[in-house]
Amino acid sequence: MNLLKYSKDFPSLLHLVRNNPYPVYPEYSSFLSRLKTYESWASTLLKDKYSLAECSFKYTGTQDMIQCFFCGLILKNWMQGSGDAWFEHSKSNPNCIFVILYKGNQFIENVK
Repeated sequence: MNLLKYSKDFPSLLHLVRNNPYPVYPEYSSFLSRLKTYESWASTLLKDKYSLAECSFKYTGTQDMIQCFFCGLILKNWMQGSGDAWFEHSKSNPNCIFVILYKGNQFIENVK
């Protein structure tokens, strides 16, 4: 999907949002609800729980596995020097409405 067209075509972006209006896990729509899932997140894990929660991810409670509350994308195996969560999210699912609305089309196009 070429998201660049949405930056110039508001009705198309509106259509995309209206056709995907509901998060997979609406109970984690707030930053604080996602942050609370990281209570058992090991301090030895490399990613900052605040950044992950801001990026739409909730902790699954298993190893370093995180899941987007909106699109359901699961990411895991964070290693030292692994990419930024926003970058990895955009790369793995450029159609996530949360990422599109929060980061914008240009960011997603730059990730590709």
